[in-house]
Amino acid sequence: GSWTSASGTVTVGQSVKVRHTSSASRSTATDTTLTIGGVSDTFTTTTLPPGFVNQGGLRWAPDNLVATANWSAADAYCAGTAIEGQTGWRLPTVAELQSLQSSGAATNQGWALGGIWASNLHSSGNHWFVAMVNGNSGSYPDSGTVAFSCVRSLVV
Repeated sequence: GSWTSASGTVTVGQSVKVRHTSSASRSTATDTTLTIGGVSDTFTTTTLPPGFVNQGGLRWAPDNLVATANWSAADAYCAGTAIEGQTGWRLPTVAELQSLQSSGAATNQGWALGGIWASNLHSSGNHWFVAMVNGNSGSYPDSGTVAFSCVRSLVV
């Protein structure tokens, strides 16, 4: 049937779908409670904080959490920092960064358009980076400073 916010009747064998509108504000939870036969459950959605993006099965932390860093410091930050209270973050691969760039999901999220460190080794003492303005990749000395983003799987 049609969507309703009013009480209705559910009979044996029927399916129920819950739909609600998330908040227009960042970092805000919205709850919807469904009760059937005296049993209730609450469904919650929380909008992402500024700059965070969900794309490609990954949650992307904004590239401006920390200004810039050399590759080792960026890698250590992602691996050792709880972001949004969650661990399991890492540097993204070249392919993941290029997918994010081509998807446009980071557009208008406050991300820089310059290079972002990738986890892929290019050669001894050099790792890849991806330019978010066009998705092109290149190598850069690990001792140089580049912006970075941390990613983690949406499925844990």
